Amino acid sequence: MNNYRNSLTMFKNALFLIVSFGMSIGLTFSQSVEKDLDSPKTILWEISGNGLKQSSYILGTNHMVEVDWLLSFSKFNQVIENTEVILTESFNTTQTYGSKEKGKIYPTAISLLSEGQFAYLDSFFVARVEDGIANNPDAEAMTVSEFIGAVYYVLTLNNSKADGVTKFMDLQLFEIYQKSGRAGDNLDSIKIYEYDFNETEAAKLKLIEVIKQIKGSDKPNWNIYHQDNLEEAISDYKSFNFDYYFNIVSPGDEPTGSPGYASLTDRNQLYMKKIIPYITEKSCLIAVGLSHLRFKVGVIALLKSQVYIVEPVPLP
Repeated sequence: MNNYRNSLTMFKNALFLIVSFGMSIGLTFSQSVEKDLDSPKTILWEISGNGLKQSSYILGTNHMVEVDWLLSFSKFNQVIENTEVILTESFNTTQTYGSKEKGKIYPTAISLLSEGQFAYLDSFFVARVEDGIANNPDAEAMTVSEFIGAVYYVLTLNNSKADGVTKFMDLQLFEIYQKSGRAGDNLDSIKIYEYDFNETEAAKLKLIEVIKQIKGSDKPNWNIYHQDNLEEAISDYKSFNFDYYFNIVSPGDEPTGSPGYASLTDRNQLYMKKIIPYITEKSCLIAVGLSHLRFKVGVIALLKSQVYIVEPVPLP
């Protein structure tokens, strides 16, 4: 189970992306609207004007697409070379997420499982890694967040493609900047914390959510978001076959994610509070889920409302 522990940090950083998947990766819009003819076929935009000394760029990412596809565009490589800071939803180079308060005791995940849940999870781990949770001291000592990280680690263990948890575009872009000694900061400000004894009911609900993720995970078309048309969505993304709907206020059926997570609209407003100071001082790459850029509540529209020039950058 030690490998599962090592996946904890990765899981925490990816948690924002998992719970907001419908907001960040969904490329379809069920409401019948007039197509915005001004929606350009690109995922990259340049920010200038309003007194900026240098341009910054904003990228609409897809958490289930490998970064190699993006790096195949010479123009995007130029953007990476010419920017100083990367802003993503949940990664930064200045601190790690501390999940435990010093001196505080937290309940173990196993202590919160029902008999049926325990048996189900034990059989899952045995089938996948031949190492169950019964009579396993490492598993018995895991907190809720550590245990959830273990489940996701095993679910994505043999996936060679982007999996949205341990391998995804946002993380890989962040690592490029990190390895070159450049700074990175996270735009989401929701605290990721360990469940304490006062939050056992919330912890149980979170464990139930994770157990549901296992369903169908032995099937070839399984993905972490249980999206049936994922391959189609990825194809649409790579071919820029989508619209930004700048003339629509909001998606209307905007999901809010798990309890404690802000809506897409609220998150975008919070993002702006960090984006503006950064682009005023430095040249930045802002890499966030594509849906954060769309509609009148999106970051692009919010930047334009503050008199910045935001122009599409073609990726041939």
